[in-house]
Amino acid sequence: MARIDASTTARTLIIGLFLCLLATVFAILPIPIFVRSIVLLFLAYLAVAFANIGFSYLIVLIVPVLGIFIDSEAWLILSPVIMSAGLVAMLALEYTWRRLAIIASPFFWLLVPVFVHFVSQHRLFELELPWNDGMTWWEQSPLGWIILHGIVALVGSILATSFGGRQDASIEQAAEHSSSNKGSNKRPTLY
Repeated sequence: MARIDASTTARTLIIGLFLCLLATVFAILPIPIFVRSIVLLFLAYLAVAFANIGFSYLIVLIVPVLGIFIDSEAWLILSPVIMSAGLVAMLALEYTWRRLAIIASPFFWLLVPVFVHFVSQHRLFELELPWNDGMTWWEQSPLGWIILHGIVALVGSILATSFGGRQDASIEQAAEHSSSNKGSNKRPTLY
């Protein structure tokens, strides 16, 4: 039964690397920040669902840094917000109870940009955040940006908890099956 474990590990590695490379491509592409951040967020949740949480941490923490190379000042300003929100969301997804994670992960993702938006309005931390780099209403207002990211985080956490749970259950079933077969393959001894 070690073959099942090796094939599961190989599949997880291939899917995780593919999602990381896809996230790297989207981080480097000269597309609007809104689209880039939504795609990176969704790919991080897909990594949890179909690979493992380690790849999602890679997508959330390392890949956005690569977007700095495309000479975007706005991405340089917003990438720490996006990275910290993604980190908090992935931590909530990993360390909360599975059904509670569906709500906790998007909530904690939303907590960071909302906090940054309100704090940047005060005189002490005054900063003009580049929320409005797009042409549509949801790209121009911080509220639209935050709501749509929250919807993507909610859909992603539902995917991650439903498909990630099936993957964990199939691995546990394979382990139980292999341990039960090991006991039946033993030859009886006289002593």
